[in-house]
Amino acid sequence: MDGFIGMRLAARRPQLLKSLVLIDSSPDREADHSLSRYKRIHKIYRWLGPRWVIPSTMEILFGQKILTDPARANQREDIKRQLASLNRVGVSLAVLGVITRRGIYEELGNIQHSTLVMVGDEGMATMPEKSKRITSKVANSQLVISPVRDIQLQSKNLIR
Repeated sequence: MDGFIGMRLAARRPQLLKSLVLIDSSPDREADHSLSRYKRIHKIYRWLGPRWVIPSTMEILFGQKILTDPARANQREDIKRQLASLNRVGVSLAVLGVITRRGIYEELGNIQHSTLVMVGDEGMATMPEKSKRITSKVANSQLVISPVRDIQLQSKNLIR
C-alpha cells in the first residue's frame, strides 16, 4: 500500500516528500473483473482464516517463475508461513483499503518529485504496463523493469 499512499502524498502534499520510489504500484482502482475474486478471497480469509486463501494469494502476488521454480521451494514455504501468521484484522482492513481505493491516474501530472518506478517483468498484482502508465504521466520519473531471475527475493523482508 506504500505506493498508493506515496502517489497521493506526492500529488496532493508534495512538501511532505523529497523523492518517490514506487515498487509494483498502480495509479488505478482495481479492475472490475478482479474485484469479485478479491472480495470473495477477502470474505473467506476474514471468516475462515488464511489457510484457505494462501494458494489464491500466492497466484495474485507472484508470477510463474517464482511459483514453479524448484530452487525457490523453501522461499515459497517461508512466504506461506508469513502469510499465515499475519494479523487477521490488520490484513482484512488493508485488503479493503486496496480493493476500494479510487484511482489517482489523473493526478499523476501533479507529481514533480524525482520518481523511481520499479516492477518485475512478470508482475501479477501489478503488471509492467501499469508502471509504464505512471512514468508516462510523471515528468521526472524513471522506469526499471527487472527480470525475475535477477531479483534476489528476501522473503523475510517481503511481507510485513
